[in-house]
Amino acid sequence: MARGTVLKQCGCRDPETRRQFASRCPRLRQKDHGAWWYRYDAPGAPNGKRRQPWAGPFRTKREAEDAAHDELTRFERDRYLVVDRSLTFGEYLDEWLASKAKLKQSTRASYVEHVELYFKPGLGPCEVRRAA
Repeated sequence: MARGTVLKQCGCRDPETRRQFASRCPRLRQKDHGAWWYRYDAPGAPNGKRRQPWAGPFRTKREAEDAAHDELTRFERDRYLVVDRSLTFGEYLDEWLASKAKLKQSTRASYVEHVELYFKPGLGPCEVRRAA
């Protein structure tokens, strides 16, 4: 399973260097100072680089831990989905329009017009890269 880290940090700056203290702030022991964040190993970028995004802020450590657990569980579950790398932007737009079930008729007509006149002619043949 992917790894995650929960920690408390703030935006205070060192008066000499002007760098943020982040998790090294001396005032973090105070209850109302700082916020909880989590960082996790996300699926790699298409270019192969490692991704470790931050998420937060959260008011409590428990909220951050729960959110991190939910995110990591989602990655574990979705890891086994088959990814269609040959999908074009035009096909994606058709799927997107079909998924919009609760649109007013005028809104749907506007969306269809924009997709058919502007997006599909220019970007339709381009391949879409979905996150794995």
